[in-house]
Amino acid sequence: MFSNNLRKTAAGSLFFATGLALIAGAGSADTLPPSGTVTRIAAGGAEWLIASPDLQEKKAAKDGQVLADIKKLISELDSDNFKVREKATTQLTEIGLPALDALREAAKKGSSPEARERAALIEKTIRTKHRLPTIENGMEFQFKMEVGSATADYVRISFSLKITNTAAMPYQIYARGAVKPVFLDAKGKNLAEKARKMSPKKGPGSGTSNAPLSSPNLWPKGSFDMDFGTYRVLGMPGDSVELSDSWGVSGRPTESMVPPGDYQVGLIYENKLQQEPKAQAGNWLWVGRAVTLTEPLTVKPIAPK
Repeated sequence: MFSNNLRKTAAGSLFFATGLALIAGAGSADTLPPSGTVTRIAAGGAEWLIASPDLQEKKAAKDGQVLADIKKLISELDSDNFKVREKATTQLTEIGLPALDALREAAKKGSSPEARERAALIEKTIRTKHRLPTIENGMEFQFKMEVGSATADYVRISFSLKITNTAAMPYQIYARGAVKPVFLDAKGKNLAEKARKMSPKKGPGSGTSNAPLSSPNLWPKGSFDMDFGTYRVLGMPGDSVELSDSWGVSGRPTESMVPPGDYQVGLIYENKLQQEPKAQAGNWLWVGRAVTLTEPLTVKPIAPK
C-alpha cells in the first residue's frame, strides 16, 4: 500500500525515510524536519510520514561520505608521517560508533603491525566509552553485576559473564578456573590481584568441583553464560583486605573485607588450553585473555555493634 519511504508514527516519535532518522516529540514544531522534506498522511487511524526523495538522497550521500572518510583515515594509520598517523587516530576516535566495523576489520587485516595495533586500540577506546562488551579474538565478553540491598554489616553482590562467539568458526569456552575477579580501589589498584581463579556454579549451592569443565561448541553468534553466585562485601576500617581466598569459591555466599569506599568491579577471563584433556578431535577451545568493563560498587562501613 505504501512505498518503503513511509514510516508509521508511534509512542510520540516519528520514523521516516530509510528508518535511520528518529525525531522525538511528534507534533512539536521545533523537532520536525525542514518544510517540504516530509508529508503527513492519515490512514487507518494512524499517522504516516512520507520522506521526500531529496531528503533520502542527502542522507545517503552523507552516510557515503562518512564511510569514505573512515576508509581514508584507516589507510592513514599506516602513513610514513607520525603526525598523520596520530591525527587519523584522533579523528577515528571522534567518529566513534560508525567506525567500529571498519576498525575491527583493520585490526585483523591492517597493512602493518602498527596499523593493526592502532585500529584495535581505537576500537577498544570507542567500545569502552559507549559501554559496549569487550571483544577479543572474535569472542565477546559481557560482564553483569547485580547489587543487592545493603545491610548494616555488608553489601551483597552477584555477577555473571556472558560470552558470545563473533568469530567465523565454532569454539568451546573453558570454564573451570578460568576467571579472576577485578576489584579496583580509587587509586586503580586491584585488591583481588592474588585471588584464586573462579568457576561458574552448576546449580544452587554447588561449589567449584561441580562446575562445568567447558561450554558446548559455540557456533557463530552462540552464547555461553557463566554464573558466579553471590558474595558479601564488608566495609572494615583500616587497611586490611581479605579477597584472596573468599573469591575463589563459587556457588555459595562468601565474605570479603575491604576498606569502606568506592570501587570498580569486573572480571578477567583467561585460557591457554587449546583442547580439553581427552577431548574429541575438532573440539577446539578459545584461547586468549579478556578484561571486562567494570561496574561501580560503594562499600559503606559496617555498623558498630
